[in-house]
Parts: sequence; structure tokens; C-alpha cells
Amino acid sequence: MVMDAERVVAKATKPKFTHADYEQDTLDLARYEADGVGSTAKAFASLIDAGDERMDALYKAAEAAKAGTYSNARREKAWDLIEKQALSQKRKDESLEAALSRLLEEDPTAREAHAYYDGR
Repeated sequence: MVMDAERVVAKATKPKFTHADYEQDTLDLARYEADGVGSTAKAFASLIDAGDERMDALYKAAEAAKAGTYSNARREKAWDLIEKQALSQKRKDESLEAALSRLLEEDPTAREAHAYYDGR
């Protein structure tokens, strides 16, 4: 997981794991470093104080994963609003897909929200 975190920090990839997964890996790393030396808490603090690059990468990847979750939730909210608007403006005997298409053609705000949802 550290290698993935390093790729995330280098902005080569998006996080493949959750915020909690990266945090757990920081604890696992501290446990590994503490093996035979002392407590996990002391090892964790020592790694942080020493500016350990692995811990730094895991922390930054955890934050990126958390931010990505928030961003995805906002994108999904945009889609929900577009879909609700299309449903409310759906004509008799019109499919939801046709109503969505018409909405995106006619409403600039809906187009902007869709572009946000689409990642543009």
C-alpha cells in the first residue's frame, strides 16, 4: 500500500484504497517498526518525528482518498438533482432518458451540472 500511496503523492494515480485503509497501514507500519523495539505508539511518534517518507505518503494518500470521497458525493448529488428535475419535467409517454436528453438540450444550468458530474 505504501507504493500506491507514493504514486498518489506523485499525482501519478488516484487513491486505490479508502481513507481508513491508508490510516490502518500507518498503524501497521508502526507495528512493524516497533517489533522488538518498543510500543507501537512510540514507533508511530518516532516515524512522524523522523519525517518518514512512507508515513508522509500514507497520510497524504489518506487525505486524497477522503477528498475524493467528498468529491464523488458532490458529483452524485449533481446527478440526483438533474434526474429529479428531468422527472418533474417529464412529458406524458416520454421516457426518463428522453426527458434527460431534452433537459440537457434546453437548460443551461442542467448542462453545467451535467458537465460537473461528467468531470469536465
